[in-house]
Amino acid sequence: MNSCGKKIINRKNLLYNINVIKEITNKKVCAMVKANAYGHGIETIYSYLHNYVDLFGVANINEAMNLKRIDKYSKVLIVGKTLNFRECIKNKISFTIESMEHFSSLIDYIKDETLKEEINIHIKINTGMNRLGISKIDEFKHIFVIAERYGINIEGISTHFATADNDINFLNYQIENFNRFLTYIPKRYNPVIHVGGSGLLYRKLNLLDLDFDMIRVGIALYGYTNCKIKFKPVMSIDSKIIKIFELKEGEYLGYSKGFLAKKDMKIGVVPLGYGDGISRNLSNNFSVKIKGELYESIGYICMDMFFVDLKEKEIQEGEEVKVFYNAKKWASILNTIPYEILCNLSNIR
Repeated sequence: MNSCGKKIINRKNLLYNINVIKEITNKKVCAMVKANAYGHGIETIYSYLHNYVDLFGVANINEAMNLKRIDKYSKVLIVGKTLNFRECIKNKISFTIESMEHFSSLIDYIKDETLKEEINIHIKINTGMNRLGISKIDEFKHIFVIAERYGINIEGISTHFATADNDINFLNYQIENFNRFLTYIPKRYNPVIHVGGSGLLYRKLNLLDLDFDMIRVGIALYGYTNCKIKFKPVMSIDSKIIKIFELKEGEYLGYSKGFLAKKDMKIGVVPLGYGDGISRNLSNNFSVKIKGELYESIGYICMDMFFVDLKEKEIQEGEEVKVFYNAKKWASILNTIPYEILCNLSNIR
């Protein structure tokens, strides 16, 4: 927490969301906590979820080490690309192999080291996302041969669906590609088959030609998807009114004369701004809650402050303000997605 804003993480809503996901899928769950748990705070989310999920997904070695510092026994998978094999192996961090060149780098590292620890890799298959992943079946098959030679444990096989919530034809195309690769897994192996992301919850999984063990979920955990299933927002942000003053009719407010008073007004100042992740493009276009009632923000948002029209109500300095409570509303105003809204608020503690 800082002196200007306080991030509230609703544990009850988070656990509600994870239980809904488990009920829908009946699968293991990899909770995605990259980008500081989508802005929610990785330490807090881990503390609430570690008894409820099977694995935590992160983007890089720094995020993985953060989890290991919180709990050295945490089960962590780097879903992005890392070349820091030493830290992964030393700290029992599973990591993704996303290309033959990437795998060759791992082999080169192993050749130069005397390793006693287990090496756990997950092979990423590019089925149409065209971001990371193996695209050729011959390379996929070759990895198993070389992995066995060097004692590497192929712990998982994964892919990522680009349009699970909005294009069933392309989703089926990706599933078909994925299934084609899976037929080449040697019989003696039993890796965890896992897929992402939250958009799959939009579908009736039993109607898809998709057999998997674990689902990677991010945004649904935190309360947002495009599907009709009700998830509950997990994050809200509170602050306080630090000053109240009268703005006279005809006076301007803030930078660039961002608001002109057409009558005498009572104005409150809230000590948060675009430096805290509240986009300046929300200026004159979003509401806060005070005592459960909506109040409009007016004028241009400053780096560390914004203004609220207090509507002549009986509100005192120090009154609590619920600044943020729904990422979909802000995303709609800013023509973006809830992911970006949540991540931008990461620095508020």
